[in-house]
Amino acid sequence: MIHRLIRYLLEDGYCCTPERTFRNDTEYESICKEHEKVLFHKGTIPVATLDKGDILLEILDRKNNHCCYLFDCCGERFCNADYTLAEMSSYLTEIIDSPNPKIWLFMYDAAPCLDENERCDYVNAIRLFYSSLDYKKNKAVCVLSKADKCFGLFKAGKIDKDIAFDKANELYHNFMKQFEERNIVSRLLHTDKWQFVPFCSGEVIYKNDENYEFIPGPNEFPMKLWNTLITNFK
Repeated sequence: MIHRLIRYLLEDGYCCTPERTFRNDTEYESICKEHEKVLFHKGTIPVATLDKGDILLEILDRKNNHCCYLFDCCGERFCNADYTLAEMSSYLTEIIDSPNPKIWLFMYDAAPCLDENERCDYVNAIRLFYSSLDYKKNKAVCVLSKADKCFGLFKAGKIDKDIAFDKANELYHNFMKQFEERNIVSRLLHTDKWQFVPFCSGEVIYKNDENYEFIPGPNEFPMKLWNTLITNFK
């Protein structure tokens, strides 16, 4: 999803570069190089370059001004039934504790490989994580990825957002509860600090056990996700 979003931004005149001062170690430098290799490569990509680890990216607008930082965080840590906040890395804790406002993108898979109990554990882990944040400085965007792979979500050639939301709630029961406004007055005024976006990255075609080819999906999906983020920047 992150790579699809960045490809869209690059095509739209934005610039994206890894923030190399984020971590000062050889492993992180390798992650930055592999990220660039995947991002700017059009053809077959080695599978080994995928999911190397967490990375911080800087997004510059069309005038080369700083727009935002995008932190790509491995979500598998939330798939553990025994997940605790103590498992977070020091640099993730530093990001969480920083005073600047943040938007958290939480991924929900419309074609999940997890069973019902594992999906429940995933929702509970995210609930634990989000409840630890400063509510006034943090917003959430729930992204239903692979929405094109779930039967019944398409309507007139496009994804129906309401149907996609119902599907997400069916797969991840009450996934939105942890994001609801905690102040009862604000809740009645519908000022919850979260939004829902269905997403389609594209097609992945595996050439063999070591390489694959990525075919980006329609620009409609990264465009809507980016517009959602831009709205929340204000």
